[in-house]
Amino acid sequence: YRVVETDSPSLAMTLWPSQSKNVDLLVTDFILPEDVSGSQLAELLRRDKPSMKVLYTYDSNKSSDGLEQLKPEELVAKPFTSVELLESISRCFP
Repeated sequence: YRVVETDSPSLAMTLWPSQSKNVDLLVTDFILPEDVSGSQLAELLRRDKPSMKVLYTYDSNKSSDGLEQLKPEELVAKPFTSVELLESISRCFP
């Protein structure tokens, strides 16, 4: 896999115009530190690329409103191993 890593939604949005054609999967935390949630970030990016898949990470020890609306194949609970992450990514591309 080729990875484009950012540490914030704002940086992801800044890099998106130059990187969007290379992105098939967004892996994002469901809860982000800025004013934009992971689902909001995905929605913004999907406006430009509707075919992009999304995999949300989440803390299984904390309650997160909105998780119940997502499909199980779109979720991976933290902490996860590299094998679990790869399996989750594989589920995004049947």
